[in-house]
Amino acid sequence: MNSKVRFGVSRPTWLLACLGFALLGLLSLQSCKKEYFQPDRIKDATWNPELAVPLIKSTITVPEVLGRFDDQDVITIDSTEILALYYRDNIFSFSAYSMIVFQDQLDQQSHTLTAPEATILLGGGTVTVPINYNFAFDVSNLGSSPELTSISFDGGTMVVDIQKQFSYPASIQLSIPGLTINGNPFNQTFSGTGPTTISLAGATLTFSPINQIPVSATMTIGGSGAGAPGQTIDVTVALNGLDFEQILGDLKNFAIPQRSGEVRIRFFENDTTNSNDGTITWYDPKVKAIFTNGVGAGVQLNNIVLNFVGPFTSTLLTGSSPLLNNPTLNFSNTIGASVVDSFTVDRLNSNILTVAAQKPTKLLYAYNGQLNPGTGPFNNWIQDTSRVRLDMEVFLPFDGTAENFRRTSTSDIDIFPISEDIEEIEQVMFRLTIDNGFPADAHAQVYFGDSTLVVDSITGAITGGLIDSIFPNGQAVVFASPDVPASGIVDQNNKKHSVLDITVDRALLQKLETLGMRKIVARGWIDSYQLGTREVKIYKEYEMDLYLGVMVKAKVKVQL
Repeated sequence: MNSKVRFGVSRPTWLLACLGFALLGLLSLQSCKKEYFQPDRIKDATWNPELAVPLIKSTITVPEVLGRFDDQDVITIDSTEILALYYRDNIFSFSAYSMIVFQDQLDQQSHTLTAPEATILLGGGTVTVPINYNFAFDVSNLGSSPELTSISFDGGTMVVDIQKQFSYPASIQLSIPGLTINGNPFNQTFSGTGPTTISLAGATLTFSPINQIPVSATMTIGGSGAGAPGQTIDVTVALNGLDFEQILGDLKNFAIPQRSGEVRIRFFENDTTNSNDGTITWYDPKVKAIFTNGVGAGVQLNNIVLNFVGPFTSTLLTGSSPLLNNPTLNFSNTIGASVVDSFTVDRLNSNILTVAAQKPTKLLYAYNGQLNPGTGPFNNWIQDTSRVRLDMEVFLPFDGTAENFRRTSTSDIDIFPISEDIEEIEQVMFRLTIDNGFPADAHAQVYFGDSTLVVDSITGAITGGLIDSIFPNGQAVVFASPDVPASGIVDQNNKKHSVLDITVDRALLQKLETLGMRKIVARGWIDSYQLGTREVKIYKEYEMDLYLGVMVKAKVKVQL
C-alpha cells in the first residue's frame, strides 16, 4: 500500500535565512541600553569582544520538507521507496439522468356522436364506444431515436381529462396493461369532467411494440341529459414531469456533448522564470486516465485533446497510447454494475518526456463521444444513479535530473542604524556546516539593493539600485552532492560534508548603511548529481544535517 504525505510549492532561501540570523544577532546588541550599566564602575571604556553563538543544529528529512508544502498536492512513496509528485483530479462525473430527459407526453382520443347514437341517448338508452389504440411515446428530443422496451419511474404524473360538448353523463374505463403501479396493471374508471392526476412514482411502463403503449378503453354515455349529432367527447391522457429510475432498450448511437476541464500541476506554479532557465528531466512521467462506466452501454471517446500548459509553453500530448486514439469503454450487462477502464500515457507510447520537461502548470483536456459505438441493435440499461466518471492522474517520480534550476526571492528589510552604541563592527561571520544525503549540489548568492532595486519576474534580471553582494566572485557552494553509486541510492552513512563561511565586514556594513540598503535578493541554483548529467532518485530516507553558528566581532564604546 502506498503511503502519502502532503506537499506543494515552497521557496527555500537558505542564504537569506542564514543572513537573517546574523542580522538578528546584530539587532540584539542594541537591546543593551545604557541604563543597565553602573556609571561609577567603568568610564569611557572600549571593549573589543568576539561572540560566537551556535544557532541551529537540525536534521532535515524528506517528511519534514514535504510538510512545508501546500496540502493540495500529494507526494506518494511507492513500493520502491521512491518519491513522486502525484496529482489526481476528477475531470468529470456526469449522470445518465442529466443526459436523458423525457419530454412530456400527450395523447387525445375523441368521439363524435352519430345520429343513431343521439337517438338512443334521447330515448334514455346507453351508448358504449370501445377505443383500442397504441399511445406513441415520443423520444424525438433525444436525437438518437432510441428504441425503448421499458421505463421505471422515480417521479412524474399521469393526468386523465374528460371534456364533452353534450350534457349526458359519461365515463371511461381505461386499461393500460403495460403500465404497472404498485405491481398491478393499470385499470381505472373515470367519470365526470375535468382532470384526474395519478402519481407515477414507482410505476413501470413496458412498451409493446417498441416505443408504443397499448391502450384499451371503453367509453360509456347515457342517462339524463341532452345532446345532438356531431357533438364530441374528448379523452386526454398526459404524462408529465417524467423522472426515470431505470431504462431498458436500445439507445442507439447516443451523442455525448463536448466537455473540457483541467488538472492543476502546482509544483511549477511559482516558477515564473523562462523555461530555458534551468531544466528538469523526468525519466518516467505518466498520465493515467481512469474511466468508471456505470451505464449499460459502451462509450467511445472522440477528439481527445490533452494539452500541457506552462508559463511559456503549450505542448500537446501525442502518441500511440489508446487514450489518445478514441478509446472505447466497456460496460457490464449486469444492471447496476460498473466497469473501470484505465489508459496510461508514458514515455514508450507518447511524447510525454518532452512535455514534462516544459515544467507545465496545468493539463487541459477536451473530448466528445457517444454511447454505443458501432452498429446495433444494442441491449442497454440505464439507471438514474448511473454515472460515467473520469479521474485523471499525473505521476512524476523523482527519478531524473535537474540542471541550473534557479529560484529567486526578494525581501524588504530595514535594519539601519544598527546601534548608536556600536562604534565599530569589525566583522560578522556565520558558518553553515552541512552533511548532505541528497544527490544534489546547491549554489547561492545574496544581493543587497536600495529601494529602487527591481527583479524581473520573467528573466530574473536585477536592475535599479544594486549595492553589493555577499560573494564578490559569483555564487558560492552551499552544499555539495555525495557520491552516487551505480545502484542510484545514496548511502546515508556517507554524506557529503560541506562548510560555508559567510563574512560581512565593517566596510560592507558601512556601505550598505550609507547607500540605504532596503532590499535583499537571495538566489539559489540547484543541480542534481554531476551537473544534472546522471540520473538520480529521491528516496524517503534521505536527510541532511545542518549546523549554523554566528560570530560577531565588534568594538563597543560605553560612556558612563
